[in-house]
Amino acid sequence: MFLKKLVVVLLTISVSCSVAFAQTEEVRNAEYYLESSIKKRKTAKNMLIFGATGVVVGSGLLTYVLYYDGSSHGSDVIDPLTLGAVGATGVTLIGGGLLSLGSIPVFIVSKKHKEKAILLEPTINTTRIRIPNVNPNIATAGVRLRF
Repeated sequence: MFLKKLVVVLLTISVSCSVAFAQTEEVRNAEYYLESSIKKRKTAKNMLIFGATGVVVGSGLLTYVLYYDGSSHGSDVIDPLTLGAVGATGVTLIGGGLLSLGSIPVFIVSKKHKEKAILLEPTINTTRIRIPNVNPNIATAGVRLRF
């Protein structure tokens, strides 16, 4: 008796969890892809700006630390503070470069989403149809509908 109740309770829990956490199919229309493209393009631009800023700041700090700090002591010994500063600027420089390079795939995905949005959006294109043996001054037009 207890085993039957346990099986029924487990089946009820299993079915309710599968219904509650079932993945629904997302409708991906032209508007979805266009919004996604805009968001990804903004993200890629921000990545590129912050990465380039990191490269510029890192290279400037590295130049400052190596040139000015090393020459102010007048000796060949580099103190630990200078080594720490060189390491920090190296991390800034490398991190900025990687962030800038990481923006490239995001730009590519943004472009692909924009192309999908254009393909899914219904458009009306007018085309000129050339008819032989007809005066070219007469306007002829055709309409092509794409859904």
